[in-house]
Order: sequence, then structure tokens, then C-alpha cells
Amino acid sequence: MSNKKSNSSVKTTSWWYFVERYVHISIKKNDILFYNTLTGKYLEYRDRKDIVMFVMPLLTGKNLQVIKVTRGYLDNHPGIYGFIKRTKKYYIADLLDTVFSEGKPIQMMNILNIHRDINKLKSYPERSIGEDIIKNLDQINLYIHSRINPHLREKYPLLFKEAHKQFLFNHHLTHSDVELDVEHIRKLFADIKGSRMTFINVLGGDIFRYSHLDELFQLLSSTGAIIRFFFNFSDILLQIERIRWIIAKVPSSQLVILIPLPVSIEEVKPHIDAVQEIGTPVECILVVQDDTQMEISLQLKSLSLIPNICIHPFYNGKNLTFFKKHVYLNKTDIMTSKPDIQDIYMRTVVNPGNFGKLTVLTDGKVYANINAPSLGHLDKDSVYEMVYREMKDGRSWMRVRSSFKPCKECLYNRLCPPLTNYEYAIGRNNLCNCF
Repeated sequence: MSNKKSNSSVKTTSWWYFVERYVHISIKKNDILFYNTLTGKYLEYRDRKDIVMFVMPLLTGKNLQVIKVTRGYLDNHPGIYGFIKRTKKYYIADLLDTVFSEGKPIQMMNILNIHRDINKLKSYPERSIGEDIIKNLDQINLYIHSRINPHLREKYPLLFKEAHKQFLFNHHLTHSDVELDVEHIRKLFADIKGSRMTFINVLGGDIFRYSHLDELFQLLSSTGAIIRFFFNFSDILLQIERIRWIIAKVPSSQLVILIPLPVSIEEVKPHIDAVQEIGTPVECILVVQDDTQMEISLQLKSLSLIPNICIHPFYNGKNLTFFKKHVYLNKTDIMTSKPDIQDIYMRTVVNPGNFGKLTVLTDGKVYANINAPSLGHLDKDSVYEMVYREMKDGRSWMRVRSSFKPCKECLYNRLCPPLTNYEYAIGRNNLCNCF
């Protein structure tokens, strides 16, 4: 029998300290945050240079969130020992006795395929990543007409001029062509063959006034995507038979009804009832600009008088107080949102709200975001070329909080929702009360 003592009787002298894969770590100067994406619990330390210095080696590509700590080190750094015990308590990290491991444990880290593609484009700009680049396309917003009916334009002049820059909404643009050339649409759909297109949103002006609807419907039906048609609610009853015709022509279609407030339920209900009788999926977007309108929208939503309601605040340049109350985030909002580790990692690389989306205006210009410079023109550029430019330069698809002040200096920037068009409209990146 061997005279060697068993491992259980040997006093431990070193451990592998490892942070769990589902934990997000953020460091800003001498401040540090650990966020457990499974539980939503977090540890936050301010002005703790000792902890930051201890944790930094964990984040290197060589260590992959695993480092060795010795008994002697912990005896000489009681603050770090207390920190380690807290991370164990919150299921953020753990210790493994080195006697139970023949070598350093290996942790597989998160990486997205899109990250590899972006790095390849930036490192080797002369090389293509092939047709796979088109597979990043997920949604196209197609503005086929640019004039609104006069009664709506007079009632909501600012809304139909500016709202499309904040969220998907019909617009009235006098400086643009009246309608999108159907040949431009034909070329667009030819270029996106092989994409993983999920949605094509069709907007106006007034969709019904587009002069090539039959050709448009044939082209849309060939894409295999879900087609969402955006209608102004006051046009529904007048055009209900044509809406039925659209549904018959494009079986994969869904309807989005745009309802600007102020408006009464008595005004809206007949239009919604008429659409519901058709039997196709319907989404209703209520656009609000003040507290009273928000209260009415929330009441309508709670009463379920209108199906599938989505509420969109509209920034009109004078209602910042309303936005601070209903749109701005506080720390509790951010910490209770519970994004998973993949969501957090994605937000460091791409903007999920913009990525994979293109917008086409009636003049044929194409945008990755309507608030950013145009990527090109359907008459001159292929979709491949325009997607390549956006993938390479990343003005919209890769517009992430960690690249812009003041968000880049905030501990919570990767837990926050992605940058939206509201930041463009208001003119500041941090729509929050945290920084």
C-alpha cells in the first residue's frame, strides 16, 4: 500500500479562480461590475483598484476568465479574499483546487459569426466574404409612395414629416420622388436572392396610390418573406375591398394600422373591426406625444378593445419632459432587463435594432438607417455593394453604445438596450438617468 497521503489530507495551497461563462464583466477606470445573466443579480464596486487589478488578467485572451490564486496571495490580500467569497455566493465565480486538475481548466468564450466576418473585412479589405454577406439581410423597409392624403397632412403635419425618422411610419416628403420605380424594386429583389429575409415592410405615403400594385404584389410574393403593409387608420373603411384584394394577392401579408393620437375609440373602432373581419394578422401602432395620450393608449391596451397594440412615443422637439418620464431608463430598468450573455456580447459587436435592415426611399436611395448617410442608389449600386460598405464601415449596423460618449464611459453600457432612432432625434446618446 502506498505511504502517500490522500489529497483530502493535504492542505490546499492554490486554486483556479474562474468566472462563469454566463457572467458579464464591465470595468471603467477603478469601477467594476459583475452581472449574472441567469439570475439578474450583480456585484458593483466603486473605486476598488485592488479588485480591478485582480480581475484584469481574467479578461485576456490567454487566460479566458481563469487564473491561479495561491494561499499566500489571499493571506496577504484579505480584501480580495472577501471579494472572492462574494462572487461565489452570487454564483458569479468559483474556486477549483489545483490538485483536482492536471492543467489549467479551459473555458470556451462567446464569439459571433458576424464578428468573424467584420474582422475579415477590416483586416483584408481587398478580399470578399462571398455571397454570405447577403445572408446578413433580415428586413427591408420599402417606401413606395411619398404623399399623404391632405386631411391627414393638415391634421398631423409634423408627424408625417418626421416620425419615419424615429420608427416605421408613413411619411409625406415633397422633396422626394412621388413613387419608387418598379424596376428599382425588381432589381432589389433580384439582388437579395439567397438572403434570409424575414420581413419586408411596405409603406407610403399612401400605398393605394402606387401605380404598379399588380407588379409589386407579384414581386413581393416571390420573396418568401412576411410582407407587412402599413396603412393610415382613417383610410381603412374607404379602402377595405382593396385591402381584401391585397390579402388575396399576397397571402403572406400582415397589416399594420397607424393610429396617431389624439383620437377617440369611437373613431378608430369601426376601421379596426373591418380589418379584423378579414382574418389576417393585424398590429395597431398608437403614436403618443404627451402624458394624456399615453394614459389613453394604456387604457385602450388594458381594455383589449383594439388588438395587438404597440405604443410609440413621438419626439416633437417640445416634449422632452414626457420622454424623460416614459422613455428614459434608470438603473433599476437596466438591471432588471436580464439580457442573456449572447445578447450582451452581440451588443458589443453590432446594433441589433439596425443590423440586417435596409430602408429604400422613393428616390431609390438605400439606407442602413434613415438618419445616416445613404449607402447608394438602386440605379447605380448592387445591394451586395451597399451591404459590403455598411459591414466594412459600420455607421449604423455597428453603431454600439461602447463606441460613443458618454455611454462608452458607463459601467452599464452593454446591459442597456441598443441605440435607437430616438437618440438621433433628441441629439444625445444616453437616454437615461444613470450617467
